[in-house]
Amino acid sequence: MRTKVYLLLLLILAATPVFSQRTGVDVSASTKVVPQELQQLELANKLIQYGRQAKSALPLIQAVQIYRDMKVVDEVISAGQENPYSEATLLEDATRFADGNKPVLNLIAEMRKSTRAGVNEDPTRYYRVLEPGEAIQQQLYVPGSQYVQIVVDGQGEGISSLDNNGNSLASDLRLMVLDKEGRVIASDQSRGENCAVAFISRTSNMTIVVRNVGQITDSCIIYIYKTGMNY
Repeated sequence: MRTKVYLLLLLILAATPVFSQRTGVDVSASTKVVPQELQQLELANKLIQYGRQAKSALPLIQAVQIYRDMKVVDEVISAGQENPYSEATLLEDATRFADGNKPVLNLIAEMRKSTRAGVNEDPTRYYRVLEPGEAIQQQLYVPGSQYVQIVVDGQGEGISSLDNNGNSLASDLRLMVLDKEGRVIASDQSRGENCAVAFISRTSNMTIVVRNVGQITDSCIIYIYKTGMNY
């Protein structure tokens, strides 16, 4: 079982592009290298996409393990809301795709027993759906001066969607981080549905703004990483 998971992981890793990163206004050149953590998250996304397309449980299980290793904490959502990337949803999908395979079902059961509590931890991941022209805001509190990374991973159709006339409709998300006075701390205004900024926080209370400037409805995952170290 474990060997199969690792082999699948290596195959998908070989086909996974490195996540491009844009930086904020207060980061030295030495911090502009994409950290291993962000590459792991991108790998987890690829595993989820593959697992759901192939209706295979093992890639989803591996993605859950990556999220656990990364200590990803999802926000608490209200009844009726959905997060297709939450641990509970992924394990439910994996159970369905296992199709009665006892070793796989046993592995899923063990993972459910060891679910991370995360009750007293701040969320590090948010799932949002944005209509064309819509902007969402997420408050961010960072005590002290810390190195902060924020990644917006769009889950849309890129330029593969077509309107009624056959014209391409592009996914396009933009990211800004503002201080409490509304001044820009960091920004990624490049085209495309993936955005990333990195900066040293100089203020505790900030606002993350993600805007859909594209032509189609787009869902995205917002990841937040704080080092916990003062600079």
